[in-house]
Amino acid sequence: AWAVVLMAILDNEKINKYLKRLLTILIFLITFPSDWSCIAVFAIIFMNNYRGNFKKQMIMMMLGTLMYATVYFIFLDKVYGLLQLFTCLTIPILYLYNGERGKNKKVNNFLKWFFYIYYLLHLVILGLIQLLIK
Repeated sequence: AWAVVLMAILDNEKINKYLKRLLTILIFLITFPSDWSCIAVFAIIFMNNYRGNFKKQMIMMMLGTLMYATVYFIFLDKVYGLLQLFTCLTIPILYLYNGERGKNKKVNNFLKWFFYIYYLLHLVILGLIQLLIK
């Protein structure tokens, strides 16, 4: 959500460049303690900035992932840091996407709600597992 806010700020020509820089830093600070830290915002901003240039999008996404994984590996958890590098497995799937929605509206609607529910539900289940383990 913060990445969408930042995209709106960066795309707004009425906001001067110094305020944009300040707001960018502020959003990065706000998102720093969140899941995937400020790297998630970084990745989305660069995906937007390099729209239409898949190679640059993936290079920037992987640089952000590499930074995140390296920090995690060195300072927090080596296994988790290494696991983050598996995000590179999404590149072939993203490469196959043609930028268009599917033709079947029923399938699109089902998938939309399936993934909305799945995302929330898997986080709840993982959180409960973590509570049970501790």
